[in-house]
Amino acid sequence: MKYFCGLDLGASEFKAALVKAQDAQNLELLGVFQTRAMGLKDGSVSDLEDLSQCIKSAVKSVARKFSVEVRALRVGVGADALSVHRSAAVIPLIDAGTKVISPSDIRKVNHQARLLGVDIDEETIHDFPQMYRVDDVNAALNPAGLFGRKLESNILVLAAKANRLRNVVQAVQQAGFEVDRLSCSSYAAAEVVLDKNLKARGCVLVDIGAKLTNVLLFKDGVLRDIQLIPWGGQYVTQTLADRLSLTIEKAEEIKCLHAVAAPGQSAETGDILVLRAKEYVPVSRQSVCEAVHWEIENFL
Repeated sequence: MKYFCGLDLGASEFKAALVKAQDAQNLELLGVFQTRAMGLKDGSVSDLEDLSQCIKSAVKSVARKFSVEVRALRVGVGADALSVHRSAAVIPLIDAGTKVISPSDIRKVNHQARLLGVDIDEETIHDFPQMYRVDDVNAALNPAGLFGRKLESNILVLAAKANRLRNVVQAVQQAGFEVDRLSCSSYAAAEVVLDKNLKARGCVLVDIGAKLTNVLLFKDGVLRDIQLIPWGGQYVTQTLADRLSLTIEKAEEIKCLHAVAAPGQSAETGDILVLRAKEYVPVSRQSVCEAVHWEIENFL
C-alpha cells in the first residue's frame, strides 16, 4: 500500500490531495484540502515564507486527517508559468547503408530536439513527440523497427524558467517536503479525465482557472497544442461585483451558491438576501444569472 500527495498551485487557491494506491489500477482519493493562495504571483514566487507556510498548511491538514506521513509531493504548476515551444532535430543512423531504428535512436533524436527547443535558462517540464520522419519520406508516430539512414523528430515542449522552478522547489523543501515530480496542472488533469480512446480520436480539454483558461488539443493519443486564454472565474466574480454593487467576497459567495452557467439550468426567480450596511437587501436571482450569462457568452 502506497500513499501519494499531490499539490496544485493555482492562481487563487492551493489544493492538496491524498491518494491511496494498492496498485496502478486501484486508486482511492482519500481527501482534498484547499487554502487561499499566498506567496505566488503570475506563476512566480513572490514571498517564499508565505508560499512555504501555505504549502505546509494544506499538506499537513489533509495528511493529519488520515494519519498519513507525507514526505514527498507531486506538484502541479499553472500554464502561466510555462512557455510552449516546437522543435525538430535530425540524427544520422549510419554512415552507409541502412539500419533498423531502435528505441535508443528515438531517445537520442528526442533528446536532441529538446535541447534545441528550449532557451538556455529554461527547463523542460513535458515533451510530446508529434511525428517522426525517416529519410525525409516516411512519416510515423512510432518509427521503431523501420529501416532508415536518418531520423527526424518533431516535438512539442512545455518548459519554464529554471529559476522559477527552483524557487517553487525551494518553497516545498522549506515546508518540510521533497518534490517527487513537477507537472503542468492542466496536462495532469487531462491524464485523469481523458481516456486513451478519446485522445486517439481527437478531443479538447478546457481547463478554466481563476485567471487563465488552458485549452489542450489531443489527436492520435498525443498532445498536439496548448493555448492560453486570459480569462477565468475571477472575471465572473468581478462582473457580479460591479453589476450588483457587491464586495468581491460576497460576489464570490453568490457565484458559488446561486449562479448558473447557462439559461434554463435552474430557476431564475426569487431573491437572494445580501447584507449591506447592517441590513439585508434583496438581490434578484435573475440579475445574478444575467450578469453570469453575459460574461460566459463573452468567454465562449
